[in-house]
Amino acid sequence: MRPRALAKLIAVLALALPAGARADEPPPQVPIDPPKPAPSVEGSSEPATHPTEPPSEPPMRRPPRKGHFPMGWFAPVGMNIGGASHPTSSTGVLIGAEASVVYFPLPEGTWAGGYVDALYDSGSKKARMSIGPEFGMAFVGIDGGLVIQPGAGKMDLGYQARVLLTFGLFAVYGRWGKLPGLEVDSTFREIGVLLKFPILLRDDG
Repeated sequence: MRPRALAKLIAVLALALPAGARADEPPPQVPIDPPKPAPSVEGSSEPATHPTEPPSEPPMRRPPRKGHFPMGWFAPVGMNIGGASHPTSSTGVLIGAEASVVYFPLPEGTWAGGYVDALYDSGSKKARMSIGPEFGMAFVGIDGGLVIQPGAGKMDLGYQARVLLTFGLFAVYGRWGKLPGLEVDSTFREIGVLLKFPILLRDDG
């Protein structure tokens, strides 16, 4: 083949081959995106989890106060222990229970309500109960009302009056009572101690 014809053939082949297929050029590189870092807790779309905390106990409810005195309706409940004397029977030991409902205070330092009690008198060997209103100012109180004493096939009715000195949960008292239907030991006198725990029914704060 002639040199001129050979040169033309080489030139035609060079034009026919694509530039990327030439042996002296490296193959094209495909770009690869670098891996993305994992999102932090703050940038995460999922809500962060927190350890569950136990529920806290509600604070103890305390009644509001007016000056030095609590305000509201209270139900003092407790025991009555003391002694009773009679005109002819021997002096007896008293034991029983008492409950009240009182509002405190009306004007500052005063209170009012009602009470009910039930006692056993070892001197008369009988049980009796009383019910009535009560009033007080600061630590001094008075009450009075109906006395009921079950008898042999009947119910003896009477009345009583009492004076109290209260010191928080503790109170001392003296009481006089009469049961007009009795022929013997129609009157009685009591001296005793009350131990009563006040339950808050409703505060007026």
